[in-house]
Amino acid sequence: MLKYYLLGVFLCCNFVSSAQESSSISVFFDINSSTANPQETEKLKRFINQLSSENVQSISLVAYADAPGSDAHNLSLGEKRLQNINKILNKQFPDSLFEFKNNSTTAKESPDYNAALRRVDLKFTLKAKEDLGPGIEYLLAQLAMQPDTFKIFNTKDTVLISKQGSLVYIPALAFQGARSDKPIQIILKEARKKSDMILEKLTTSSDGQMLISDGMFKLEAQQQNRSLDIAPTKSISFFKPKEADLDMPQLFYGQIEDSLHFINWKLNGSNSLNPFTDFQMGCCSFGNAYCPFFFCRIRQFLGMEIPQKAADSRDIRLLQAYFQKYEVTDIEQLKNALIKLNPELKDQLDSPEDMLQALREADRIAMEEGFSNGNINRGTLSYYLFNMGNLNWINIDSFYNLPKEELTTQKILVDVAGHTDVKIVFKDLNSVLSPNGTTNGAYYFKDIPKGEAAYALGLQYIKGEAYIAISEFKIGEKVELNYQKASLERIKETLKTIDS
Repeated sequence: MLKYYLLGVFLCCNFVSSAQESSSISVFFDINSSTANPQETEKLKRFINQLSSENVQSISLVAYADAPGSDAHNLSLGEKRLQNINKILNKQFPDSLFEFKNNSTTAKESPDYNAALRRVDLKFTLKAKEDLGPGIEYLLAQLAMQPDTFKIFNTKDTVLISKQGSLVYIPALAFQGARSDKPIQIILKEARKKSDMILEKLTTSSDGQMLISDGMFKLEAQQQNRSLDIAPTKSISFFKPKEADLDMPQLFYGQIEDSLHFINWKLNGSNSLNPFTDFQMGCCSFGNAYCPFFFCRIRQFLGMEIPQKAADSRDIRLLQAYFQKYEVTDIEQLKNALIKLNPELKDQLDSPEDMLQALREADRIAMEEGFSNGNINRGTLSYYLFNMGNLNWINIDSFYNLPKEELTTQKILVDVAGHTDVKIVFKDLNSVLSPNGTTNGAYYFKDIPKGEAAYALGLQYIKGEAYIAISEFKIGEKVELNYQKASLERIKETLKTIDS
C-alpha cells in the first residue's frame, strides 16, 4: 500500500474568489533528496521570474513523498523540501509570510518508488486585474511590415526582384503538390534594418548568445488558400547584397519560442552561405561562352526584364563604389586611373557605361585569379548567395563574441506586464534583443556588452491606446522609459530614428 504525506503551506491567507486567476507548477525531487536538482531549480526560477510580486495574492505549497520510508522520515523529508522551495521563493517574494500546516494521508497505490510523487506543487493565486483590453501582441500585429507579393506558376523557372533589391530564383516544379494550372502566391518579407526587425517582432540571439545581423528573410507560398512546401529534391536560391561587415557570417533558421513570436535563431548546418563580388552580376554581358556562377545564369534568364530605372540606379551606385576603390572623385579621374592600369583602354572608354564594363571586366579577371589560387579576401565580397530548403525565417548573422568579464546583465522596469514590450536596440550594431525574463517588476537582459551605446525601446498597448518610449543609454547604466501616446504611423516614423 502506498503511503504519501501531504504538507500544506499557505501564504497570505486571505479568501480568494474562484474568478481570480492562478498559476501552478510542480517541482520534482530525486530519491531521498530534499534539494531540487539544478534542472528543476532552473525551471522554477524561470516560472517565478514571469510573476510580479505585487500581482500575487497568495501562494500555496503542497509536498508529496512516495511510499518507501517511515511516516516520520517522509514527513521530515517533505518539510525539508518545502524549506528548499521556500528559500527560492523568498528571493522573488521577500515580503511574504510563511505559515506551515502539516497533514498526512494514505493512498491505496503501489508501495514501490514513484517519481511522480516526489514533488512539491505550487499554486500562485493572482490578484484580480483591471481590464486593459487586448495585450501588446495586438499592437505588434498592427505594426507588422507589408510584404512583397508575387504570382508565379509552378511549371517554369522564375526570378523575383524584391523592393529592397534581392533576387529570388525559383526553379520549375519547386513546390510539392502544387497544381500546374493555378497561380501560386509568393509572399516575401525582408527585415534588414533594426526598425524592420522590431515591426516584425524579430530579435538577434541564438540560445542566449547575441548576434549581429545582415538581414532576415522569410518566404511563403500559397495556392488556393493552402500553404505549400518546397519539394524534397528542389531548393530556392536567394541572392542578397552584402550590407554589413560581419565576422564569419553564418545562416540561421528561426524557431518561434513564445506567444509574442520571439524567435530563437538556430545554426543551419545543411545550407552554406556563399558571398560573391559585384562583377558576377555583369560577367555574362562580356560575351563569355560559359559562366558557372548563379548570378550569370540569373542575368541570362532575366534578359531585358530588369527595369531600366533600377539598372541605372544600380550602375550609379557601382560607379560611386569604384570612386572609393580607386580614390578618385569624378568620371575623368576614374578614366585616367583605368588607362594607367591598362593603356589599351585609352580609345575605348567613350562613356560611363564603357568604363563600368571595363571595371567589371577587371574585377572578373581578378576574381578568377583569386578563385584559382585560393586568395579570395573577405573584404572583396559584396553579395550573399544561399539556398532555401524549407520556407521559414532565415537570418544572415555572426556571433558577437566577447570575454565573459566584458558582459553584464541590464535591467529595465516594466510598467504593465502583458501590455508592454521592451527591447534593447544597439546604436552602432545591427542587433535587437528581447529580455530573457522578468524579476521583481523588471525585465532583465543577460550577457550583453558592457558600455555599448544602445536604446531602450518600449511599446505599450493599454485600453486601445498605443504608447512608445525611447531612451538612449550605455549598457550598465540605469535607464528609465517615459511613455508617450502615439499613432501607428508615428511609431513607425519614430522607429526609423534608431536605424544606423
